[in-house]
Amino acid sequence: MTGRRRLFLATMMLSLVTPATPFGSSKVPATCPVTLPADPAFLPPDPFPRKAPFNGSWHGTPELWTVMSRDGVFRGLKVRSPGKATLTRDKSFWWRPGFHPVRTPSPPLKIEGRRLDVDAPTLAQPWVTNAHDDGLGGWTMLTMLELTAGCWELTGTYNLDSVRFVVWVEEE
Repeated sequence: MTGRRRLFLATMMLSLVTPATPFGSSKVPATCPVTLPADPAFLPPDPFPRKAPFNGSWHGTPELWTVMSRDGVFRGLKVRSPGKATLTRDKSFWWRPGFHPVRTPSPPLKIEGRRLDVDAPTLAQPWVTNAHDDGLGGWTMLTMLELTAGCWELTGTYNLDSVRFVVWVEEE
């Protein structure tokens, strides 16, 4: 794949993660302890950008981190299937120093999710691929999350490093 085509595909992928609703428009119930940006803010190690993409905030450790919304709300495309619960689908980007898809073609990133507000099936392990964009600091791991409405605890693990956070998924 040529560099121009790779850049075009990365740009197309990044354009798909635009929030479906403006930040701050959702009411998060007090019973859902969403993760908000740390104070002081977490900053990834050099050479990664200090400003998080997608109008979000960085969350994690120097060994593993992700970007999430500033208000703890998980937004994305609403997917309806007849006879099934509506899912909210959005990409989830993860970073780790030294990650490169040639050296690690199948990254050992595992994403687990569980509902905190009701009994529900856990998140099925999503596939993990990669993306590249200079504005994101180069190579990143990428997965697609599909969550039902409610309060979710998500944990990303790469070898012995893990990052946990809680998000609210809006209803329709």
